[in-house]
Amino acid sequence: PHQADIDSLVRLANVHNILTCINPCTAHAMSFLLKCALEQGRKDKIPSFFYSLKSPGVAVYKAEQQKALEQNKTNREGDLNHARDSMDMTGVDNTF
Repeated sequence: PHQADIDSLVRLANVHNILTCINPCTAHAMSFLLKCALEQGRKDKIPSFFYSLKSPGVAVYKAEQQKALEQNKTNREGDLNHARDSMDMTGVDNTF
């Protein structure tokens, strides 16, 4: 269950464009980068924040979700076809 919690938090951070720093070293590096970018007016250092307000991970997340939906749809259609094929002419399910 712990991994599912982590995956959910990472997904939410990506979808809502939240910077995440998972250890003190990355937190320090990100703080320094943001400070320099803001002090020097260097919008090119973090363009997704300054220009689009969208995380690059959002497009990846949406593509993965679309792929999962299509796979689920294919699986359901296969299940329905199997159930229909397992019925005889009287409508009795012979899968048991």
